[in-house]
Amino acid sequence: MDFIISTVPIKQVPIPVLRVSSLAGFDDIRNVNNFIIEQSFHKPRLVFESLKKVLDEKLILTGLNHLDRNEILNLACDRLESLGRVKSGFRKSVFHREQTIPTCLGNGIAIPHGKEEFVLTSSIMILCCDHDVDWGNGSARLMFLIAVNFTGETDTKEVLTDLYNVIDTPMLIQQLKNARNADEVLALFA
Repeated sequence: MDFIISTVPIKQVPIPVLRVSSLAGFDDIRNVNNFIIEQSFHKPRLVFESLKKVLDEKLILTGLNHLDRNEILNLACDRLESLGRVKSGFRKSVFHREQTIPTCLGNGIAIPHGKEEFVLTSSIMILCCDHDVDWGNGSARLMFLIAVNFTGETDTKEVLTDLYNVIDTPMLIQQLKNARNADEVLALFA
């Protein structure tokens, strides 16, 4: 069982990291205790079968250095279009959604998405940045670009349920944020 407890931010490590204050107080001690317990005893193997079906090495981008929100979204939409997973109107719908209400959830996570009418093949892109990106209503380092079409695909709801369960698993989110390449991301779901 490997993990790091640090008083300074540590990026780009493939193991869990817990950051604590340099003046450790009661809350830090409790967080360390809970962290160790979670790592040692309560680490059930999470299975995201439906999500794994739509994950693809080509849909994972890591090390997105010095890019802003628009550049990241354009890069991701370019990838989905070049792979034939979305129609050209998808990009415009993603940007319209972000202008209407930014999709940052907090905790460094954003879930940009576009209209399903432009989706040819349901896909989830995982985008990992080495820095905090201004997302309009907060900052994000980990983005899940959601391109789903509910018609004709029975697993779409299950894929989204899996995605929300991933987002609700702090240790997995931390490992995704620290992933350096697509192989490390995919290994977290193996």
